[in-house]
Amino acid sequence: MKIVPLPLKHGRFNTMGYRFGNIAYCTDTNEIPSSSMALLEDLDVLIIDGLRRKPHPTHFSIDEAIEVAHKLNPRRTLFTHVCHNLGHAETNAWLPSGMEMAYDGMRLPLS
Repeated sequence: MKIVPLPLKHGRFNTMGYRFGNIAYCTDTNEIPSSSMALLEDLDVLIIDGLRRKPHPTHFSIDEAIEVAHKLNPRRTLFTHVCHNLGHAETNAWLPSGMEMAYDGMRLPLS
């Protein structure tokens, strides 16, 4: 399987995300540079940082992550790197269609 590294920003620091086939893992980030956005087209699954509702200097808030997901339009979006004050069921109830909270032990098939 081809693994594509994706440069990301974590506040003033650089970090990396990865694309595994049609799944992308972008966490510990608050910005995806345009060069990396271009590598995230036509995804089946986007796994993205969605820390909390309130903005944070080095992580996407859940609302910012939703915005990114709308731009990329993956078939499914999973939010990870989540703060304790975002209840799983409560958050899932108001997320847009095709978006949900990830959970410990979740597995995704790689094709």
